[in-house]
Amino acid sequence: MKKFKIILLTFILSFSSVSEKNYFSNTSGEILEDFLIGFNYETQDATFERSGKIPLETFSDSDKEYILKWNETKGFLSSFRFKISLEKKRWDRTKSERSRTPFYMDVFEEPFDEHLKHKVTLADDYEEYNSISLETHGFEINLKNQNLHKINGIIVESKIIYEKQRYETSNSLFNSEKNQFEQIISSTISNLKRDEIPSLIPGEDITLYSAAAVLARQILNRDIIIDQNLFPTQEGILKGFGNWEEHNRERRDKLIGVWFRVGITNENNQLIWRNKASPESLMDESWDSY
Repeated sequence: MKKFKIILLTFILSFSSVSEKNYFSNTSGEILEDFLIGFNYETQDATFERSGKIPLETFSDSDKEYILKWNETKGFLSSFRFKISLEKKRWDRTKSERSRTPFYMDVFEEPFDEHLKHKVTLADDYEEYNSISLETHGFEINLKNQNLHKINGIIVESKIIYEKQRYETSNSLFNSEKNQFEQIISSTISNLKRDEIPSLIPGEDITLYSAAAVLARQILNRDIIIDQNLFPTQEGILKGFGNWEEHNRERRDKLIGVWFRVGITNENNQLIWRNKASPESLMDESWDSY
């Protein structure tokens, strides 16, 4: 059995890095102080900075496990040996539309009556067209292991990010000076999804999916259907409003993108990530900011 050479090295620790293991032992308890720089999976040889190649079988069980995990981590971090690709998808689409005579509802309370009452007034001079389209968008991620060894304990997290719009006033209100009929409120939403893959063997690939983003587009048009030249003085369709002008509004949600991160536990028992986003500018911010 090949014996270790005892080598004293100056240890330098970067302020942003985690210290690498530099003490290894063999089955007889002898200690090697050196830095691991490579591993050949086919020959099962570990390569060290000073000591060169040493057969894996030389090491203690715990160090064998460390060296194999170190090599697995290197293979996972290699974009050539562990490939990650993204593709945008539209999974579903539906549309609903209708036309009707718009109306105004007045809710009021009469003295000595505990029940609210309401009055509905039809705006017969108008036609209302309302449509809403819903599209379900998402992304798929493909992972392919082109290493000669397995990659174990893979975690895949994704955030699909989109802008949601809503009207400040409901559809029952009409355009007037008293409300902001066309005012839209926007908010950013992210849907999180997490998957766990026990193992990917050499040559195996797997496709996973992000959470869904349901994007809405809503159009509301109210058109005058009477001839204003024939009825130029008609007023008071609804008390206090007078004649309404034709008016419409539209809201549309917007897909911003997706951020996937793929992680495994490294040889130091720390979770490390590879990130993939579309667009890549999403990664200019922190993961927790979405």
